[in-house]
Amino acid sequence: MSPSKSTLDRLPKELAERVNDDRASFEAELRDAMIVPEHATTVMVSLDGVLAPMNDGGAVEKKAKTAARGQITKGPAGYREVGCATLSFYDQDGDCLAAVRMARMPEPHKASLKKSLLAELKCALDQRRTCGSSKPPTVPSITGRSCTTKFPMESRSWTSSTRPSI
Repeated sequence: MSPSKSTLDRLPKELAERVNDDRASFEAELRDAMIVPEHATTVMVSLDGVLAPMNDGGAVEKKAKTAARGQITKGPAGYREVGCATLSFYDQDGDCLAAVRMARMPEPHKASLKKSLLAELKCALDQRRTCGSSKPPTVPSITGRSCTTKFPMESRSWTSSTRPSI
């Protein structure tokens, strides 16, 4: 027996509500499990957005309002920007060793996504600082552009591990 449409609509909303209530602790637990790859020499931070149609986006009403003002209706009415971010680790040859991917539903200025991305970056940089590096890397501000920072080279051996996926 297949679940009903109303169940399929209700279940993700209820699950999201429970996760969002304690999201900070869930993210902290995942962050603690993250291990920067041993041979990573570069970390790249990417922040972007994707327009996605929203059920409650009011596309018909928005287009009607625009037409009523005598303007040509164009663009993605009823769509909102979903934030997406990636923290990628590369070796000295430029090969990607690992990546942490994040996304958030539309919110003003991608505030919680930027906060999570910065926390992930600080965690990765802190792992390298604890290796006895003489010159720790600096943490760039996250503005919406891609940025890259070099890790200082060190001799500490790292254990192999993968980040749990959500």
